[in-house]
Amino acid sequence: MNTSDTRPLRCVVVPVGADPYVTEIDGDDTLGALQRIVGGPIEACGHIFGDEPAVYVNEEGKIDGLRPNRAVYAAKEHVVAGFRSPADPSRPIAEGELLDVVFGPMACIGFDPETGESTSITDEEVDRVMAAFSGWKSWASGAVEAAKLTCGPGEVLVAGSRKDASGQAESLAVDCRGAFHLAVLDEDTGALTTRSVGEAEAEAWCGTGF
Repeated sequence: MNTSDTRPLRCVVVPVGADPYVTEIDGDDTLGALQRIVGGPIEACGHIFGDEPAVYVNEEGKIDGLRPNRAVYAAKEHVVAGFRSPADPSRPIAEGELLDVVFGPMACIGFDPETGESTSITDEEVDRVMAAFSGWKSWASGAVEAAKLTCGPGEVLVAGSRKDASGQAESLAVDCRGAFHLAVLDEDTGALTTRSVGEAEAEAWCGTGF
């Protein structure tokens, strides 16, 4: 990864379970800064925004136990560009169809295609990231789609966990149909109990992030 700019570079971080936020990284060590954000070696995901902005994730996130972050759905640009359907590569992808599930934090930064260098993300690119990945449904989208792909009947995938007002550990989980559940772990017995919740309760549980 190249950069000739020694000044701080503006980027957007898309964390697991919360809205994206703008931050600055060291222009002298762009690679190291991006690795620290994603928690390991980086992988470019040009299929998300076509490098406007460039998006980097942990290249081992899908196999290294990182939490599902965001689902990425095909936009008109993906259809026009001729992307194939991940579910059926024999046909073109359809607008709104699942394109990818990102695991772990995402780092979004500007990219100059003429020089191949990283640059500060532009205001327009910031708006693009914020529009795509803000709100509780976006926070939970990665877990929802991952659960549909990997869970069997009766199984759930945890989207996020925290302690309630009494100190009891509880999790928002998703089943193979994409339906939400609250799961509570009894720390004394190790028993896990779940109950189905609707979107309104799931949204309230998410609050300002998980």
